[in-house]
Amino acid sequence: IAVKLLENQLLFSKIIRTIGSVLPPGVTLGTLDYSAEDEVLTLNVNGADQRLITTAFENISSSQEKTDNLFTKADLLKIDCNSLEGGCTGSIVVLLNKNSEFYLINNALKEKGQN
Repeated sequence: IAVKLLENQLLFSKIIRTIGSVLPPGVTLGTLDYSAEDEVLTLNVNGADQRLITTAFENISSSQEKTDNLFTKADLLKIDCNSLEGGCTGSIVVLLNKNSEFYLINNALKEKGQN
């Protein structure tokens, strides 16, 4: 049971830093929603305009080397722009790579192998 629990534990501090490294200037990460059942993350990002949100999606979906293969697939769900408040929000869904170092058990096994 302990191994099963650890298999689904993510290292969110590493995930957030990694996502932040590929976001373009002017885009911020609003919230992260995780579905353990589907192994997907929904990234809600904020930016001044639709172009910035689209660039964020393109960076996330095409930056496998920069994101240490964190994701196997990314989809842009929606972009909402509000002219009254200014700025846009976007929802990007990413399928997590089950073999990545972002899972606690994979990271622990890698560290153990290096020692």
